[in-house]
Amino acid sequence: MKFYEFFRDASTLSIPKQLCRVMRITAFILLAFLIQVSASSKAQISLNLKQQSMRKALKDLSKQSGYDFIYADQDISLAKPISLNLNNVSLEKALQLCFADQPLVYEVSDKTVM
Repeated sequence: MKFYEFFRDASTLSIPKQLCRVMRITAFILLAFLIQVSASSKAQISLNLKQQSMRKALKDLSKQSGYDFIYADQDISLAKPISLNLNNVSLEKALQLCFADQPLVYEVSDKTVM
């Protein structure tokens, strides 16, 4: 067998086709994941609240951001009414403004606010 015949026979294997297919699938999954991360991290919040309860504010934040909120009813009842007018702010900024001058604290962990 001559040297060039060895490589000619090797090119007929299906490994390069399978490798190409795996690379395409991996690239697609990676792209989909990056788009999802980008969309969730750039959630913009718009709120217009006038003397609303903290419960209503957190419900609106949950709808707009997709985050889950966990709180105790007796703790939320201690909060003062909220008046805010926010347009296209981040969730972190919206939470800071909602909890300003309130006897409550919060923590964000894995799409959950406690």
